[in-house]
Amino acid sequence: SSGFPLTDGATSQFRVIFKEAGTCNVEIKIVEVGTDTQLASTTAQFQVAAKTGVAMIGGDVYATLEEAVANAVSGNEIKLMTDLEMTKGSALALAVDGVTLNLNGHTLTVHDPITISGNGVTVINGTIKAAADFPADNLITVNAPGNSASVRLLALTVDATGGQTKYGVHLYQTGYEVEMGGCTFVNNSYAGVLVNGSQAKITGATSFNLSGSCYAGVELGKGSGVTANPGLALVGNISFANSNPDTANNTRLIWTDSAQVQPGDATIQQSASITVNGEAKELDANGMLVTPAPKPTPKPTPKPSNSDDEESAAPAPAAATPAPVLDSTPKTGEAGWIILPIFAAGLAVLGIAAKKLTE
Repeated sequence: SSGFPLTDGATSQFRVIFKEAGTCNVEIKIVEVGTDTQLASTTAQFQVAAKTGVAMIGGDVYATLEEAVANAVSGNEIKLMTDLEMTKGSALALAVDGVTLNLNGHTLTVHDPITISGNGVTVINGTIKAAADFPADNLITVNAPGNSASVRLLALTVDATGGQTKYGVHLYQTGYEVEMGGCTFVNNSYAGVLVNGSQAKITGATSFNLSGSCYAGVELGKGSGVTANPGLALVGNISFANSNPDTANNTRLIWTDSAQVQPGDATIQQSASITVNGEAKELDANGMLVTPAPKPTPKPTPKPSNSDDEESAAPAPAAATPAPVLDSTPKTGEAGWIILPIFAAGLAVLGIAAKKLTE
């Protein structure tokens, strides 16, 4: 806005921002300060067209997701406006700290791996899917140094059904704990998540589909040149489906690569309920199934005494219960600056600008 407070002989302007496309009516009133006496009024009607695009930041709409990412600054939320398939050869890289990519319930299909190197980046609410020609690589790699805030992956479906994805999410030497909450990991060739010299926290209702060649839900490892030990915390309700028991090793829901990690170096903390193909299970310290999950033995009811001389039968001791092992714009109606003349005694002309932005 400009030209306020109103003065004689000057033009005042301000913008009206419309949140929806369509017919928009505006009423302007000029009142006297102190008495609220109405001095003048006018109305105007605008036809605001929706601006087309695939992603938006605030009210700014972008034709490509790459353009939106390139314009994002810390604290911005990039919101996907439609299902989108990225162009092959255009890899998505989230490198700015504190940016949120809100898939907004849509599916983002990619031909190339996604990298997250910005601290405090959040990706939320939608599906990331590998295209049919996705290479033998990891769908999402997080390598944020973690010197300020952790990366969060929330309410996502990480779907590797179409390509040759090795791991759905690869956490590579992240400095802070990476949180994955309420996510679903589907059909990865190796495992849903690789914790490679990083710290991971899996929360909420998170599920792993272990069909095909997938051999584990989560793998803990230390790749070439990695010195930090991996760690995993399980919190909430974690489920595994289509798991095929390995005769030698049982079902490796959480697997520590013994060729890379020395015994005792990897940490697994469990305060979650575990289900496998719909049945409650427990894990041991190595992420193997304890099958079936131990249940407490009911305590027998004491037998009543039949006479004063007969001792009451002592109850049998309860069986010990094993303790858990795991420690557009609007194309703005680009109405431009629209000047509505308003005349009132002793008052200047008031210009009114109208602009339509889409959220």
